[in-house]
Amino acid sequence: MAECKLCNIASNDISKEIGVCFKCIRERPADALPIAMQAHVRSRAAFGLPEKAPKDPRGTPCKICVNECRIPADGMGYCGVRKNEGRRWLS
Repeated sequence: MAECKLCNIASNDISKEIGVCFKCIRERPADALPIAMQAHVRSRAAFGLPEKAPKDPRGTPCKICVNECRIPADGMGYCGVRKNEGRRWLS
């Protein structure tokens, strides 16, 4: 059982990782989404993935998916599949 960090309601329907209830996500998105996004950032970091899709203006564009990353030299795409090693793609 987890407790919502905004309304303090405890329920089995609340994810301990996300930390906010469905009602608060719907009714208080400005407060709830930053809390929920922290869980998203933590989970991506645990796998060594970027927090958000890279958009480096000088990066190499990747057209594999909808994120349209612009991956900097020696950087990785949002998916973690594509890497730009010295302007050369590695997958």
